Amino acid sequence: MSLQDKINSLIEEEVESLGYEAVKIMLRLSSRKKFIRVYIDRPEGSVTLDDCVGVSRALGFVLDDAEGLGANYKLEVSSPGINRPLAKPEHFRRFTGEKAKVVFLDEGGSKKSLTGYILETGDEEMVLSLNNADVRIRFENILEANLSGRKTV
Repeated sequence: MSLQDKINSLIEEEVESLGYEAVKIMLRLSSRKKFIRVYIDRPEGSVTLDDCVGVSRALGFVLDDAEGLGANYKLEVSSPGINRPLAKPEHFRRFTGEKAKVVFLDEGGSKKSLTGYILETGDEEMVLSLNNADVRIRFENILEANLSGRKTV
């Protein structure tokens, strides 16, 4: 297991044990100063500053003991915010009908960026509704996705 996989696993496990969801974990571990950003959400209600502080403290204890990470890292914990990242198929399901920006690789391997409404979500792909067409995008081809303004259809 790589250091990145190990850190992801530790963070997800700790965040879930505290009653939150790790919406997205961003790691930059190759530089001298390592950077970790964790977006958290709670199943019911919104995330407060106190939630972020509590999760940050708990993660600090876990990460300080993580083998291979060392003490020289910066940790940020925040709520997903209005432009919430969409990182898992269940996120797309949860926000069906919402406006989203999706950056992905098309079938030819070219990078594309589209903004539309999440029309439907399956196990392996989602459908983004644009003004003039619906576009199917496989989850494995999505590079980045975020809600865009939270206006429903």
